[in-house]
Amino acid sequence: MVYDTLWTMLEEDKRFQIKEANKLKFNNNRRDVIKSQMSTADYPEVMLVTEGITGNLCNTSSTSKITRNYSWVISAGDFRYDQIFPVEWAIFTGMLAWRYRLATLTWQDRLFVTQLNLVNSNLEQVDNQRRRGIEGWVAVWTIFVEMHFPTSVLTGSHLE
Repeated sequence: MVYDTLWTMLEEDKRFQIKEANKLKFNNNRRDVIKSQMSTADYPEVMLVTEGITGNLCNTSSTSKITRNYSWVISAGDFRYDQIFPVEWAIFTGMLAWRYRLATLTWQDRLFVTQLNLVNSNLEQVDNQRRRGIEGWVAVWTIFVEMHFPTSVLTGSHLE
């Protein structure tokens, strides 16, 4: 739910102007999301990857917390800043919709997303693995999504 909503938030914003084929999504039935051969038409390319998860099983006396990190990876395929800065801006502004989209998600009839924020961002020349034959800038914008759940709902019925 969260992964799909992050994409929806970005795609709803008219400032995010990336060709559909250049949006690499890992939530579908395709096994070959990553393109093996790249051309200039394949850029800019944007993908959303999960980076890690932390949690607190007893965050409060009645809730448990999970925080998942996600990274928006932007490959410009170009060393001109005007090819990557607008995409970075679209991601920054698109994530502001979290209070209207993510915060309204429910699980077991309960709201659960309490926060989204930027953890880190960097802009660098790409390594050979990400470049796949094309030089250019890569930006990585890492965000976290904090989720809280009632522990009583998470506890398995086998423990009752």
